[in-house]
Amino acid sequence: MARENGTLRTLKTVQAIRNQSLTIDLGKTFEGTLTSWMKKDIGESEHIEFTIKENRYLFLEKSKTQDLFDTKNSMAGRWRFDVRLLPISGTEDDERIVFAGTILFHDNITI
Repeated sequence: MARENGTLRTLKTVQAIRNQSLTIDLGKTFEGTLTSWMKKDIGESEHIEFTIKENRYLFLEKSKTQDLFDTKNSMAGRWRFDVRLLPISGTEDDERIVFAGTILFHDNITI
């Protein structure tokens, strides 16, 4: 599922369905603090944050995959995300991106 590019692993495009929860397995448990969010357009400040479970799984609740009236972005389409790792006892300067990837949200399962 992931390709190694130096120390940054790139996940292949994850297929997902709008209005459904989503879990992405990173393949191993990490030591330290993981954070992750996704953006439809890298230049925008609006983002959706993942819940990290067991320092291995990225999770989006169903409520985060629904279209919101106060946002200009529809959930359908391509979203880019990264996963950042802050090592135990590390400082902000030690934080690094360990995964990057794309999620493609569809309107239904027939696509």
